[in-house]
Amino acid sequence: MQENMETYRLKFTEDDPLVLSSSGLIAYGRCPKSFELGYVNRWRMRPKDCMSQGTEFHKLMEMLYKGASEDEISEAARAGEWPEMYDVFIAYRTHWGHKFPTREKVLSTEEPLYTRLLPNVWLRTTFDRIWNDDGEITDDDFKTFEKNMQLDLSLDTQGRLFLVVLQKQYTEFKRFKRRYLEVRRMPPFVPKNETQRKAQANGKPFESWGIDECYKDHTLRLIPGEADVVWKEAQHRARKILFDLETREKDPTAQVFDRVHLKGHSPYCCEGQICRTLCMKELVQGAVNEIDLITEGVTIEPPLTLPEGLLHATT
Repeated sequence: MQENMETYRLKFTEDDPLVLSSSGLIAYGRCPKSFELGYVNRWRMRPKDCMSQGTEFHKLMEMLYKGASEDEISEAARAGEWPEMYDVFIAYRTHWGHKFPTREKVLSTEEPLYTRLLPNVWLRTTFDRIWNDDGEITDDDFKTFEKNMQLDLSLDTQGRLFLVVLQKQYTEFKRFKRRYLEVRRMPPFVPKNETQRKAQANGKPFESWGIDECYKDHTLRLIPGEADVVWKEAQHRARKILFDLETREKDPTAQVFDRVHLKGHSPYCCEGQICRTLCMKELVQGAVNEIDLITEGVTIEPPLTLPEGLLHATT
């Protein structure tokens, strides 16, 4: 298989490389079919409410660190799809703002980095916030939640990949960490639900979330030797993607992107996948047609490309 995989380099070259997002690379590892639907076909469905709310929160944090005024942030939030996330944003700054880095320490916010993974494959990673914590380059990853999250840092492949990218991008530094910043999509000290809101309205005691229940931080650092393993695994996965893409192009009926039944209830499991309906239709019908795409409200994203001038600057 290795010999066949190498032949695909004739299609994607150093001058015309394949650009993969980190999320696409991780998706391929979880389920090749989800990678095909979302990153080869580039089908995008309307995100679930929880994802849209998280995106809104990220946008407000980005505006804060890119110098927007308080009025501009407020106006953008109130005009957005989820104006209630402004209250979440303000509460987070009020109760957890003492842990925020100053703007002078922030190196980038919501900006992609491009790193050569193979001679003919580049990896795009977009960081929520990168900052210099007294000589330790820090990747802050905001995670909004409604129900308590069950993070297992020992299994977070994407987080480790991000740390390796930082090492390759910021070569003058020796220390790196990733912070998982959990933010509940409800401010502290407000009623937890409709029942509790009614109790508050009637002047009765009500249940609310405390500060420590709304905001939690976790930190990940790589151990010696781990970065090399993570990067080689990513390279091997990229080679398999190249091989599968070539096979699919030669024989569209080959079904090289197989399905993996991912059990559970997270957004990455089959029950929570946005593209689950399309996956099932393709399985039952043999293909997804244009009517299916229109019915599901699917849009097609443009392919990923490198920023102009990057290839020339790295050669």
